[in-house]
Amino acid sequence: MAQNKKSFVLHLDSLDVLDELTIEQKGQLIDAIRAYHCDKEYELSGLMKAVFIPFKNQFNRDDEKYKNICDRNRKNGSKGGRPEKPKKPSGLIKNPKQPKKPDSDSDSDNKK
Repeated sequence: MAQNKKSFVLHLDSLDVLDELTIEQKGQLIDAIRAYHCDKEYELSGLMKAVFIPFKNQFNRDDEKYKNICDRNRKNGSKGGRPEKPKKPSGLIKNPKQPKKPDSDSDSDNKK
């Protein structure tokens, strides 16, 4: 796993398997998860190995996703960041102080 990471995600839907384990087995699973993230060796036997595999696969997927996000952010950061906002709005020079009065000429076609 990534050494510079200080946390990991444990998905709630994957914890349903804990309902079927004994207290000792739950402890073994947590110890195995901790050892896996600390890059330490941990031996699991039959059932516990089968229970740990989905957790390990999810951790690997999450780690790959994390690395892709880091690469994307590094690439975007090398571009120099967001451009500055323009000083003046484009297309407008300035707002008029007082609006113009409407033309008072009326074009009526009254014939008498």
